Amino acid sequence: IATNTLIERKGATCGLITTRGFRDVLELRRRDRASMYGLYTDFHPLIPRWLRLEVDERLAQSLVSTALSKMFAATEKYRAEAQANGVPSTKRPVVAGLSRSRETFAITLIDQAGGGGGLSYRDGPDSVHIAGTPMMALGNAEVYERLYPVLYLYRKHAGDTGGPGKYRGGLGTEVALTPHRNPGPIQLLNLAGCSAHPEARGLYGGLPAPVQPTILLRGANVLGEMAAGKMPQGYEEIACQNRKVLKSREVISLRRGDIYVSVQAGGAGYGDPLERKPELVLKDYLNRACSQEMCQQVYGVVLDLEAKTVL
Repeated sequence: IATNTLIERKGATCGLITTRGFRDVLELRRRDRASMYGLYTDFHPLIPRWLRLEVDERLAQSLVSTALSKMFAATEKYRAEAQANGVPSTKRPVVAGLSRSRETFAITLIDQAGGGGGLSYRDGPDSVHIAGTPMMALGNAEVYERLYPVLYLYRKHAGDTGGPGKYRGGLGTEVALTPHRNPGPIQLLNLAGCSAHPEARGLYGGLPAPVQPTILLRGANVLGEMAAGKMPQGYEEIACQNRKVLKSREVISLRRGDIYVSVQAGGAGYGDPLERKPELVLKDYLNRACSQEMCQQVYGVVLDLEAKTVL
């Protein structure tokens, strides 16, 4: 019904916001004419040129979604729909090599999820899809381990990944994996978004989601420590010979003792962080969603760690 109303030009006056340089795409379409290759014809675009607005934007910077959220927030009816930007891209490593049966393989590991942006009335959701892929699901770690010579050390929500705000952004995930029973070296292509600068923008005083690293640990004895009953809870506590922050586009070779760690950015915050209720800050700290430094330096909340209360 909506499409027919637009095509028949019977509804309300419509406008179009588009990326700079794409304003005249509607004029370049196939046109409604008897001879599609004719040179001359009358053509009336669905939206006239004077109602087509160009904006300087990149998808990663989410300027368009920010503008739309501000429009929602300006109305009583749609204020609950206003939301800061969620994570605009995720990290997708590509691994290749020989399987345990010595067959060649190459696979993109879909094992990361970013956070949704804070809303006008609550925190953003943790570990959600990215824009444009509402049905995407994370890969099953056990299936990856069965099919390919890798071992997942952990996959968890990562603290301090959501943008601070009165309502903080949702948390991203952290993944660590290592070669396991591999016949030879594993080649890994690191494809990492949100690694150079904050890409999920805050709204109404909310802060962007912090940049998160992708790290290569070399010379770790994590398998020996796991055999002794010590399970790693995060890459900071894993002893190794060398640590390297990877570029957003970099090819590396993984051997026994190497660990690939990927931390995914979360969503941006909504509203001034200083307006966040102290009890929510305390709850985040107890749930490992927020560090003590973040509580004090960003939210201005001092905690009594022994009593687990707000001072």
